[in-house]
Amino acid sequence: MTTEQTPTRRPYTGSCHCGATKFVAYLTLPHAPPSLDEVMRRSQRFYRCNCTPCHKLGIFHVRLADAPADFLMFSPVDAEESLGVYLCNAKLLSFMFCKACGGRCITFHGESEVVDVDIAQLGLDDAGLKRLGLGGSEGTVKAWRPKKGRFMEGKEGLKEGEVYGYLSVNAYALDAGQGLDLAEWTEKKWVSYLDALDDQGHQGDSYERPRLGGAY
Repeated sequence: MTTEQTPTRRPYTGSCHCGATKFVAYLTLPHAPPSLDEVMRRSQRFYRCNCTPCHKLGIFHVRLADAPADFLMFSPVDAEESLGVYLCNAKLLSFMFCKACGGRCITFHGESEVVDVDIAQLGLDDAGLKRLGLGGSEGTVKAWRPKKGRFMEGKEGLKEGEVYGYLSVNAYALDAGQGLDLAEWTEKKWVSYLDALDDQGHQGDSYERPRLGGAY
């Protein structure tokens, strides 16, 4: 349960079931839900989509405020080569999954890069570093992320040199024992419910209850 009252940005580790996929996502909690007319703009948001792929694949979307700054994958660092990819519908979004256990950690579209990360700057405690398989708090390690400076959420208003980007972290892949309570997210109405079952965009989106065919 989130107890602090001042919204604070901090790292949360995540992984697939077998642990072959390891990442960190930076969330600001307590969460301040954006208004529904801003739900697809650049802001942190939690949502469930009632479209067939999201529903059947069990995706609980966490969209980060600034994906290139708020997400790092430490294993595998060649994510687009080593992870399995399922493309459906318009084949725009890559539903990426661990080839060993099938765990789905992220959905992605856009350009990526591998960068050197200063372990001391991650802001993780010893338990977090251990979950990521990092031996100590010093030195650098390579990580995969959306490409900084090129990644821009939303297709509208793209400028020259910007590439439409999409990164959704599956909340179910966030590791236990970090003070996260996904039930709290729903009970406090932090989670929006998108109505995209028949490609209707975001007509009828709500913070109150799931749209047609969706689930809490």
